[in-house]
Amino acid sequence: MKKVLVIGEILVEVKADEMDQSFLSTGHFSGPYASGAPVIFIDQVAKLDAPATILSAVGDDYIGTFHIMGSSIFNKEMYLISQEVMKLISPSCILSFDPNIRPGILNSDP
Repeated sequence: MKKVLVIGEILVEVKADEMDQSFLSTGHFSGPYASGAPVIFIDQVAKLDAPATILSAVGDDYIGTFHIMGSSIFNKEMYLISQEVMKLISPSCILSFDPNIRPGILNSDP
């Protein structure tokens, strides 16, 4: 069976315990639950008993909540990860990119 490696964000979700409960005021919440497309995908791969790995980083703040959607923030670690990914590309490697195209980061140097 093929090995699957996902590189992407790890997000968390919280759920209000009562209907119509506002997230802007004190209340009871369940969670946090691991989420984000890469996490959900690799979880499903693992449930198929395939070798599954996720490579990610979590923010330094409370539950890693620092996340800027569509950001072009790039750092040394991301550059090093992208270099390692490029080494994997071969006729036997399938490389799939996030379909949520972010034109702001295409063709940009780290």
